[in-house]
Amino acid sequence: MTPSHPGGNAQRLPTMADQQQQQRQHMQQASSASYMSQDAKREEQRKMQLEAQRQREAEDPSRREFDEYNASLPKNKVPLAQQEIGGGYYGASSQPTPDRYNPVRTAPAAPKPGMGQANGLRAQRQAPGAPAGSSSVNRPPLSSQPSASRDPAGQSLRTQRNDGPAGSSIPRYQNGAQASQPRPPQPQGQAASRLPAPVKPLNVVPKPSQPPQADGVKAAEAALTAKPPPSERKQDVRMSTMSETEVMLRLKEVVSKDDPNLSYSKQKKIGQGASGSVYVAKIKETAQGIAREVLRQQGSRAQVAIKQMDLAHQPRKELIVNEIMVMKDSRHRNIVNFLDAFLRNNNAELWVVMEYMEGGALTDVIDNNPSISEEQIATICHETCQGLQHLHSQSIIHRDIKSDNVLLDARGNVKITDFGFCAKLTDTKSKRATMVGTPYWMAPEVVKQKEYGPKVDVWSLGIMAIEMIESEPPYLNEEPLKALYLIATNGTPRLKKPEKLSKELKAFLSVCLCVDVKSRASAEELLAHDFLKHGSGLASLAELLAFKKHAK
Repeated sequence: MTPSHPGGNAQRLPTMADQQQQQRQHMQQASSASYMSQDAKREEQRKMQLEAQRQREAEDPSRREFDEYNASLPKNKVPLAQQEIGGGYYGASSQPTPDRYNPVRTAPAAPKPGMGQANGLRAQRQAPGAPAGSSSVNRPPLSSQPSASRDPAGQSLRTQRNDGPAGSSIPRYQNGAQASQPRPPQPQGQAASRLPAPVKPLNVVPKPSQPPQADGVKAAEAALTAKPPPSERKQDVRMSTMSETEVMLRLKEVVSKDDPNLSYSKQKKIGQGASGSVYVAKIKETAQGIAREVLRQQGSRAQVAIKQMDLAHQPRKELIVNEIMVMKDSRHRNIVNFLDAFLRNNNAELWVVMEYMEGGALTDVIDNNPSISEEQIATICHETCQGLQHLHSQSIIHRDIKSDNVLLDARGNVKITDFGFCAKLTDTKSKRATMVGTPYWMAPEVVKQKEYGPKVDVWSLGIMAIEMIESEPPYLNEEPLKALYLIATNGTPRLKKPEKLSKELKAFLSVCLCVDVKSRASAEELLAHDFLKHGSGLASLAELLAFKKHAK
């Protein structure tokens, strides 16, 4: 009987069978968990194996290529020093003899007629025979495939297609190769060469063929109009390459030997600069030479301007000589005329006598007038352009056109001055590349130090026109170096108030300030421009000098 609990219902105690049942259940659960972990491990291992297999498959092609490359290499490579001079070399089975590398070994015996070729060498091809008496030489058949290295003229295939006669047609294969054609006969006595002709570079332009001989009339015309060879021309000596002694010798050639005090009487100083002082002087009744001629033309009240310079403080004396020579050779109503020059105080001082422009520089006119009308601008530009056209017709570039170098007189005449930076163009030097002038008025090609011509003065004239419109040139508030950068990068400057200008003035500025030199107008073309035809006359320019009277 099952024992009962004394206080209530009977409770069943676990038996041995129950405990065994529970143990079996625990073991089954642990076994199933173990099976699950093993499956996960097997799955992970399978994935790793697949990944490794993919990597091997990816590496197999490169490994095979590497193995093939290694297999293609010779197993026993013979050093270069052990190779035969005649072209053969020791194979893997042959062994070099010790005598071969003995520096004191005896010389080999001379070959006998009966001996065969040493080391088994054989001629690779039969030597060509001596040229026969006929003009043709037997040649091996040519390959149908053309080769640039075998072209007798060394030309490309593109050139070969145009070398034949116009009416000839050469059959070609579909791949572009020509059919075999017999070569022209070899000149008699010339050995046939099997070596390929040297290949000419493709980027070398072939020299043009000799032009046909002209008939007698054309030859005579060419001889009559031919320019003398450079050796017969007078050699042009650049001022910048002359020594100080040479400059002084040239200067003594252009100055007068007379005493300037006998002809001129300085009255007052009207200007001061780094190069010296400028005085207004009166011509004396006892004047000599050129001064007497000016006195006869202008009367007793004739005045001149004298530029007095201390040569000891002139770093570039060649500019002075250049200015004097240009002014002497360029006489024009729109150019400040040179009258005379003198060396004083044992050649330490130079006096340059020029016509007097009492109106002063255009810069003073701009600074002392709140505005300048378009008609007055057109008149000033027209007069300046006439002076430029005269200089350019003599192959002279001014290279420093600006308001400081354009002067006015009391009657409104406009004249160009300061020819120190002028350049003379010649047949042998038709362009210049020196960066000279004042930065704010420079043309882009001058700033970039490219070759340039007379049209740089046209650009400067356009900047001077903007100066009269806006009271200052573009970029004047910038440092000179920054201004050069802006000119080179921006090109044509931007107007501050273009809407206030007429279309004729804007069109005039456009042809002056064109960056493309070929499209930029010349001085001669500007004289025919509509804007310059609507000037107000010289009398209107005299009105701009009213500030001079108030200053007195």
